[in-house]
Amino acid sequence: MPEMVRCCTLGGMNTDPACRVTTFNFEEQNIWITNVLNDNIEMSQRFDPFVVPFARSDQLLNEIGWIKADIAQMRTAVALLEIEKYTLRNGIHKLKAINSRMKSRLSDLEKRVDGLKGDFDVSSLDPSEVYVDYDKIGKNFILVGGAQDPFSAYFEVDIPDKEGIVYRSVLFYYCYKMAEYFNDTEAMKKILAAKSNREVEKVANQIDGFDHASWNQKKQSVWEAGQRIKFEQTDWIAKLLVCTGNSYIAVAERDKSKGDPADLRAYCNAEENC
Repeated sequence: MPEMVRCCTLGGMNTDPACRVTTFNFEEQNIWITNVLNDNIEMSQRFDPFVVPFARSDQLLNEIGWIKADIAQMRTAVALLEIEKYTLRNGIHKLKAINSRMKSRLSDLEKRVDGLKGDFDVSSLDPSEVYVDYDKIGKNFILVGGAQDPFSAYFEVDIPDKEGIVYRSVLFYYCYKMAEYFNDTEAMKKILAAKSNREVEKVANQIDGFDHASWNQKKQSVWEAGQRIKFEQTDWIAKLLVCTGNSYIAVAERDKSKGDPADLRAYCNAEENC
């Protein structure tokens, strides 16, 4: 049998520094051992002192420390893998978006080339700023988005139109005109009674008879009209728009066909309008 470390009797105390196990406590056939090492007390269970030899515990503690370090490294590796997976997903999403924009540009160029005859200026085929990434614009730009942005369609401010109807935001106006376009009077009532932009969006998603192809021909003019009414009725927002100067205004919307902000700025620069 391997050499056992000397230990005290039940309930006793051993002052010999060679002794690492100070107490054996037999309760219901479970063996509790109190280890006193470097003034730290640790409890362990189910060790049979007659089977498991207790050598000097310094090496055992080192091995435990190494195991803990390995576990910590494994956890760090798992966390890094999760971050890489998230980054990869974002990269794939961005590539899909870029691919979609490239297809749109190619389709636009093909249509324009098909309509050309004879000599033409190749430089005129450059894509418009609407399809250019923000880092390729080549000039200062302002990113519009969020319910707290005065330029955003979600910004809540009372907007009365010529018929006397008051809308809580441009989005209210836009969705109301959408329901009106498809003759959904019930949706029109719900939109005017809504308390938030989110409620309006829910109603707009349930407009009877909605047709994407038909609305795509109408939506840009409706969006521009709503923004113009907001600038006409809210002087401080109109002045804020004029102060942007010649900066490019980029709208952070999933639907990119909301109207050209440059047209809105030109409209407000006219003294008779704003």
